[in-house]
Formats: sequence, C-alpha cells, structure tokens
Amino acid sequence: MIKKETRINRLKIGIFGVELESVNFGVAALAITQLKILGGIQKKMNLDMEYYLFSDDNEDKIRDIEDFMQMSGIIPKYLVRIRTGLRGLCRLYRDVEACDLIIDLTYGDSFSDIYGVKNFWLYSIPKIVAIQKKKCLVLAPQTIGPFYHKNVRLGAKYILKKANYVFARDEMSLNCVENLAGRGDIVLTSDLAMGLPFQKEQKRYIKDKKINVGLNVSSLLWMNDLNDHK
Repeated sequence: MIKKETRINRLKIGIFGVELESVNFGVAALAITQLKILGGIQKKMNLDMEYYLFSDDNEDKIRDIEDFMQMSGIIPKYLVRIRTGLRGLCRLYRDVEACDLIIDLTYGDSFSDIYGVKNFWLYSIPKIVAIQKKKCLVLAPQTIGPFYHKNVRLGAKYILKKANYVFARDEMSLNCVENLAGRGDIVLTSDLAMGLPFQKEQKRYIKDKKINVGLNVSSLLWMNDLNDHK
C-alpha cells in the first residue's frame, strides 16, 4: 500500500492484462476505458501521473490513443514472455519496482485455467511480482475463475488473498473469490467496457423502425471446450 505520509511527486501506475491493438476488441475496450478512468482521476485531483503500459502495443498506437483521450504520460513497457527466461523476469522485477500501483485486468477473462495452465501462470507472474515487491495490487473489474486444476487453485487463492483490492464484473466471479479466498470485501461492479467513450448518433443502427443488436458469442463456450479443462 502507499503510505499516506509518503510524499509522491509523480504517481507511477503499472497496467497489466490489456492491449490497445488487440484483435479482441473487448480487450482494447478495457485498456481504453481504464486509461479514461485514470485520466479523469488525474485531472480531478490535479495529480502528476505516469502510466506504464505492459503490452505489445507500439508507440505510434499509444500516441494515437493519447491524442484521442486528450491525455499524456503513457509509457510502453516490456511485457514478459515465457521464452524470455531469467533476463525477462529480471526486467519485469525492475519495472514493477518502479511503480507505485499495479492494476491488472488479465485481459478480462483470463484469470482462470480455461485457456490452459500455462497461460494462467504466465498472466499470474506480474501479480506475484507485485505482491513480492509489496506494491498495491488492484485486480480491476474482470471475470475470475473457474479454476479446475489443484495447483492453479492454490496459486489463485494466494493472489486473491494478497491483492489489496479485487473487483468482479459478475456474481459468479464474486462467489468464486469469496469461496476460494474467504474474502468479504470484493466489489461487484459493471464491465469496464460500459465506460467506453463514444459519440451518439441518432438512428444510425435503426432499420425498418427496429434496433439491430449484434451478439459476439465466445467460441470457447460455443464449442463447449470447457469440458476439456475439468
């Protein structure tokens, strides 16, 4: 946690589990909305803030987002991969050490082992490093669980118990955290994408006096691949 008596000249916030250029538009929406919220806080409280964005985004894309959001201070940071080994892990430790606060969104729904055990541990490394470095760790609104493998459940339990703040975007995730970590302070909130900036255009999506609604169905759920992880 950041001690109240500590004087901070510039607040450095590390953001994990997002990507502005993701082909998964939901992941990009999380990134943009999270930055929008932080930018609003920065402006309202007149804070000097930097945002360390741990993603594969190139700097040109980040500058475009800064122009769109009318904000500044987004700094691209190295995103650790399994293939980078010890050198990459050491770099991650240094980057996390430089942060005052860590926010992790785990790409919205990847704090689970439904995408494989390897992915779970890869996405958990930044969380564990933040805990080890005694940084304030915020698990921003996301889906949490399910956890099918025993070792994964133990790892998730450790992270959920140690995180300073946990936000769930659905009741199943809330119940999962409460049952696994025994916490009663989990905040249930809406998906961050609900705060995505937009410009309202009258009747653009109305045809024949009907509103057209598009649904994006998860291929993982549609193909019932969840059974492979039980």
